[in-house]
Amino acid sequence: MKRDAIKQDIYETALSLRSQHELWGSDRIHVELVDKYGSDAPNVRSLQRWYRKERYSEPKMCHNEPSIGKSRAVHNIWQVDAKEQLILQDGQVACYLTFTDEHSGIWLGSVMFPYHRICQVPLNEVLAAFIRMFKRWGKAGSLRVDNGEPLGNPKMNATSALALWLIAMDVDMIWNKPHTPTQNAKVERMQGTSARWAEIHQCSNLTILQERLDAEAVIQRSKLVVKRLNNQTRLQVFPEIETSRRTFDMTSFDVQRVYAFLATKKYVRKVSASGVVTLYGQKFNLGLKNKNITVEITLNTGTVAWEFYDNKTLLATKPALHLSEQNVRNMTVFTPNPPSKPNPK
Repeated sequence: MKRDAIKQDIYETALSLRSQHELWGSDRIHVELVDKYGSDAPNVRSLQRWYRKERYSEPKMCHNEPSIGKSRAVHNIWQVDAKEQLILQDGQVACYLTFTDEHSGIWLGSVMFPYHRICQVPLNEVLAAFIRMFKRWGKAGSLRVDNGEPLGNPKMNATSALALWLIAMDVDMIWNKPHTPTQNAKVERMQGTSARWAEIHQCSNLTILQERLDAEAVIQRSKLVVKRLNNQTRLQVFPEIETSRRTFDMTSFDVQRVYAFLATKKYVRKVSASGVVTLYGQKFNLGLKNKNITVEITLNTGTVAWEFYDNKTLLATKPALHLSEQNVRNMTVFTPNPPSKPNPK
């Protein structure tokens, strides 16, 4: 059999095996091809390219989040988590965000909200809580959070509006793996401590709850003696928590940080039957000729435009209008501000 015929036979056999065994990956099919063709069998990467080309497999989302290990200094990483579904003595529902310094274990503070769950709190109120912490302690280098709203995205197919604002303020985001609370262990433990010490069941209203949270946070960092810290308080062991800080300044907002962050990602979307895909709240018409295919999308930082690819073939370039500086600053990326109306003459 001639060489070209052998290659074609291998190609067709590889496709046939993929059709017959839908749950087999390229590595498993590779074993079958080696048994049949020996050294002529293609490598696993080649099989993956073939299956992508013939649409036997879909492209995968590429997040490329920053790889940041454990904190090595105070304010390097803050762990943030929400305590939810609280009911006070007056019947008011409540939840609160807790901020814990990862390196020292210091309870930086908690901010309560009159809502059952943190995802119900308006974004501007959540942002105000972060600004309150930044003004008190300086700006965190990074925030370690879970994948729930408003800091995360449960589907992991976009970055939340609040997270984009924080990135623009030069605060890195570290999202834990889904359903892995052990990656945020210090703040998870702090949630239990905060609830017990503040005696939430005895709080008659929201004001009392916030006062107790504030008071207990001071006790945790400056009065409680810790045996493993040689019977010292956390503040005695880590006094730099009060001085080693990154200044918080609203003028440091830079939307280019957001564009650089998004440029490291690869988004995957399926084109609708009408030829449309949606990304960050913006609809893009790719035409009926591309209906029902799966495309890969990347951001071009030079033009601030989304580039749509089908198996490395550029299909279209569309301006990322929803990623304007105004929308990122106002956290309205997913629900942009309506254009201003001209003043009547």
